[in-house]
Amino acid sequence: MMLQGQINQRKDLIHRTIFALLTASVVLFVSYYLFTPYYMTNDDISMRLNASGKYFAYDYGPNEYLLFINYLYGVVLKWLYSHYPTVHWYDLLFTVLNAIAMIVFMVVSQGRYHSYQIKLALFFFSLAFFPILFYQPQFTVTAVFLASSGLLVLAYLLAYTSGNRKWCYLGLVYFVVSVFIASLIRINSALLVMAFGMFLITSIAFRRYVGSTDNRILLSMIVSVLFLSAIVYAGVLANKDFYAKSPGHNVALKINKLRSGMQDNAIITLREGEREKIDSALSSATGDHWSLNDFLMFRSWMFANEEIFSLASIEKNNKIFFPIVSKKENLTESIKEVVAGLYRLHDQYYKYIIYLLVLAMVFSGGRLFNHSIYLLSAFALIFLIISFVIKIPPFRVYLGMYILMGGMVFVLKDYSSEEKGVLINTAARGLFIVLSMAMLIFGYVGNYIKSHNLERYIQDYDFVDDQHVYVFLAGLPSYTSLVLPFRSAKDLSSIKMVSIGWASKMPYVQDVLKEYGINNFEYSICTNDDVLISGSAERIERLVIFMREHYQKDVEILEYKKGEIFDLKRCTLK
Repeated sequence: MMLQGQINQRKDLIHRTIFALLTASVVLFVSYYLFTPYYMTNDDISMRLNASGKYFAYDYGPNEYLLFINYLYGVVLKWLYSHYPTVHWYDLLFTVLNAIAMIVFMVVSQGRYHSYQIKLALFFFSLAFFPILFYQPQFTVTAVFLASSGLLVLAYLLAYTSGNRKWCYLGLVYFVVSVFIASLIRINSALLVMAFGMFLITSIAFRRYVGSTDNRILLSMIVSVLFLSAIVYAGVLANKDFYAKSPGHNVALKINKLRSGMQDNAIITLREGEREKIDSALSSATGDHWSLNDFLMFRSWMFANEEIFSLASIEKNNKIFFPIVSKKENLTESIKEVVAGLYRLHDQYYKYIIYLLVLAMVFSGGRLFNHSIYLLSAFALIFLIISFVIKIPPFRVYLGMYILMGGMVFVLKDYSSEEKGVLINTAARGLFIVLSMAMLIFGYVGNYIKSHNLERYIQDYDFVDDQHVYVFLAGLPSYTSLVLPFRSAKDLSSIKMVSIGWASKMPYVQDVLKEYGINNFEYSICTNDDVLISGSAERIERLVIFMREHYQKDVEILEYKKGEIFDLKRCTLK
């Protein structure tokens, strides 16, 4: 009987794995065939260029200083880029990790019993949530997804494991390794997943093993969690020690630190009413008036051309800026702002919440079952914690939570069920299928349109050369849209790009422009070979007015090269 049971377990695992591999193949095909890959955030392109050692016009060799990502992971990237520099390792590793996590997710998410209805639902779920992990690579989402797959394995083992302990121990190894790697990629995300998942998993452990005479599996899991906690903590300490002892003149580290600090504090956590205070502080701390817009544009400029700022001035700028822009301290206000933000972005958030609630109800025979209460309570708790820390949680944080929550619903659908599987009534199944199709249609159509536009941006960008200083006056989409992770047509490291306000008076920018022989930026772009990348008639008109008012010169904007999305123009004096 025991031998027959092992054979059945092996067959069951084979069937699960075949389904997971087939679904993963469809997801990967959809991800790269229908959509144009691009980075979800600027942080990823910055760290990719940093890891490869080509940070736009600056070439300092592969580097392990990645700011958000633990230096231990950075060391691996540095070695890979040093030995095989033509491969996009930053993106490739994320793709491999996401693919492994996706396959494991689908193997365990079939639960204890898996009918064709469960497989169909899981297939819909995968098509709705997983493609974005591949065509919009993002380190936070990768960390959350990888850690989530480990938590789901742990939940499955706690809920259902009995008999063959070999697979149990292999599952525990995967849990430890996956969460540890996730902590190297983004420690905060890994801890968020652990806090969310362990809240539910702990309740399962107590319900199943309290009073049980066989606690070996539970003890093994406790040891695994403790061991994982120890190595994650060791990784954090090693990372802090490495950065504390890093060379003070390390350009890559300071570029990333300043860029991230300016972006996060200026754009994400800027509170209402603080803009005037920052304007005033910057104005009094610098010789000429330096507005908040100038400060933000300086970040953009520095992002593209790191040689433009004085490293010695970083600390002074941080002391001016960071004390003014602070985290939210009033929990009530924070929650209100989060709710208001979710309302404004209802198309991104509400449809996922409703979808997952219906998913939970479908697999409980039309009602929320016991463990879903814990699940939703954990989701609400994490929501409050996030809202306390930052004003509007990024969508990528919620995306990771949706995936983990959906996975828990699938994995635990049979938990404490006396019957074989869960009965799905016709109405609930129909509602879930309708919502699944709506999710797919809205998500795919919107992203396909965006991807099509990105392809046109790439085509226009192909005719940009590296012979001129290119001045962005039109506010193009972030550089993330200009880099395709796997099929980049152009290496951005050789191109000098300037992203700057039309009336900037920033001292550091003026200093570097002088190195180019440009004493007055606005005047000089009309007398040198600099080319304007234009897409906004309003901004060009502002430049014309500014030249007339400040330099008493009339200018003419001439066509240089024409593209489908944006044009290259030149500014000349009449």
